[in-house]
Amino acid sequence: MRRDYSAVTFIISVMLLLAGCAGGHSLPTTKGYSQLCERYLDQNIQALFDEWGPPGKTLRLSDGNKVYAYAEMKDESVFNPLDHAFIAYPSHTRSYDSTGKIRGDYSHGEFCITYFEVDRSNKIVRIVWTGDCLAGEIK
Repeated sequence: MRRDYSAVTFIISVMLLLAGCAGGHSLPTTKGYSQLCERYLDQNIQALFDEWGPPGKTLRLSDGNKVYAYAEMKDESVFNPLDHAFIAYPSHTRSYDSTGKIRGDYSHGEFCITYFEVDRSNKIVRIVWTGDCLAGEIK
């Protein structure tokens, strides 16, 4: 005799979904991505290297600061924008956080580029991201 478990499976699925929502998880947002980046502000760049690995590109600014760029590809078949010879540290973006140290410019697409600017003491002083950068919000 074959039993029909579809109703039980449905009820368990709904319970798991509700438990996940109650646990403080949220859908990925740009605010969540800024929150993810914020934990690196005022930290030594080595903390970022330890978690994210080596950067895809390093830029030197005229004031002596360095910028480490990371790209996350949504689709591996799309070209990596950091491989492009003309990649530049963006001078402006559309949205700013309350500290003015994290700036983001969301655009739906195939990649997310994040720039970590560090001062001469290797402390992360500014973060700029651009592209399809999303993460779960921290409650």
